[in-house]
Amino acid sequence: WSEDCKQTFLEAFPGNKIISKKIGILHFALPIPKFKKMKNKNLRILFVARWFDAKGGRQTLEVFNRLSKKYPKIKFIFICPTPKEFKKKYAKNKQIEIIDLLPQENLFKEIFPSSDIFFYPGFGDSYGFCVPEAMMFGLPVITSNTFAKKELVSKGKTGFLIDKPKNWKGYEDMNEKMLKQFEEKTSLLIENKKLREKMSCEARKFAQDKFSIEKRNKKLREFYEEDLKN
Repeated sequence: WSEDCKQTFLEAFPGNKIISKKIGILHFALPIPKFKKMKNKNLRILFVARWFDAKGGRQTLEVFNRLSKKYPKIKFIFICPTPKEFKKKYAKNKQIEIIDLLPQENLFKEIFPSSDIFFYPGFGDSYGFCVPEAMMFGLPVITSNTFAKKELVSKGKTGFLIDKPKNWKGYEDMNEKMLKQFEEKTSLLIENKKLREKMSCEARKFAQDKFSIEKRNKKLREFYEEDLKN
């Protein structure tokens, strides 16, 4: 799926020239959605994940809570199975809407088209499939600079990549420096409409090109045809 996946595989078989010559990258592919952008009176920032801690759920809620105090009219949509303690902690914040899970159909028809920014730390990803999904709907992405993310998000063009601190202690680490970076980059997109709209166009353009089914199928055919020669 990615260059990082390829390198991990090569590290498992160091010095094996036969294997190194037989590895190619075949990116994840998505159908290009046809949708009508839903305009809202106020901005909507979205987080979607299946796993709470590994995807940065606790850090996301903390950043959302901080941003809500700076921007009292923004809506924060948090879609993820969420522990009761966190639901209780943020229950009084009416700007944050916590939803356990939704069918993909609802995400594609209602949630992505009505959102403006995709916020997704995604610390424990092997790829981060929701990132290209969000980009297909023209959402600039704010995520961590972790496994394969630099291949999905072009820093400063389609979103922002936040580095994990060197003393990172794991999924529960609420590192203040990192949280501030997430907060600052999100604030930049909130306040700079021109930049947000430019990134939105670039994100959709990039996703359509990199993750198109046609392009993937062409590459897959090349792999099969090459294998048949050997």
